[in-house]
Amino acid sequence: MQDLLSNLRAIGKELQALMAQKLEILQPEIQYQIKTPAMAGDGQRIEHLLDQLLDCLLMGIGQQEFVQLLTKLKTIDPEAEAFYLKELEDMQSDELPES
Repeated sequence: MQDLLSNLRAIGKELQALMAQKLEILQPEIQYQIKTPAMAGDGQRIEHLLDQLLDCLLMGIGQQEFVQLLTKLKTIDPEAEAFYLKELEDMQSDELPES
């Protein structure tokens, strides 16, 4: 049983490291989207980045970037922003222990 727990911990650490690498690779595009004014066509790219960041959020990283992109998406497509906000809320509620 201890071996199984040790293996799961090791896999979790590897997965978190991979998500950190993913976030690092996405950073230039994320920062570009955050720092530039909203333009036509940005919505789809921001949604793609948010999809990628949802994976990172599962490992506890990328929250700040997610919120910043969500704020920009709201100016472009409020319905899409509401969708991703709901995804985030659902993800967070799934993490809460049941009483």
